[in-house]
Amino acid sequence: MGTNALGLSPDAAFLPLGERCRDVYLNEHRFWRCAPARVGTYTLGGYPLVKKWLREVTAMLRRIAALVLLEPELNGAYAAARAAGWGWE
Repeated sequence: MGTNALGLSPDAAFLPLGERCRDVYLNEHRFWRCAPARVGTYTLGGYPLVKKWLREVTAMLRRIAALVLLEPELNGAYAAARAAGWGWE
């Protein structure tokens, strides 16, 4: 969403965001460059949102990686269960 959609000039948008920025790292290779400092430290209900979101994404990626690694075994188990199933004819 751009500043025009919010009815703000760029100067008016940058004022509440602050003049400082920081890089937010997901890992040593992936990061967001120059996120406004007030955005990176924003809290809601006492929770730092960016930090919490990054933890959630990390946990989700680990779960998906586990599923990918288990895929051959899961497919084999599905095929075996299907072959051993009882027909309802």
